[in-house]
Amino acid sequence: MYHRIVASKVRSTFAQISAGNWEPMLDGMASELRYRFYGEHALSGERQTLDALRRWWERSVRLFPNRS
Repeated sequence: MYHRIVASKVRSTFAQISAGNWEPMLDGMASELRYRFYGEHALSGERQTLDALRRWWERSVRLFPNRS
């Protein structure tokens, strides 16, 4: 049962991200985190605070405004 609840929440959050609404992802994050986006490009790097992750999402929207 727990697995279904978590899977549903994850699917819902990714659907919202795909629709351009990334705030629900932040709402589900712990206050202490380590978020890595691998690669050698403008979005790569590691974020360790919710504020840094929020700024990363804001930057990704500026760099790719028509992604959805």
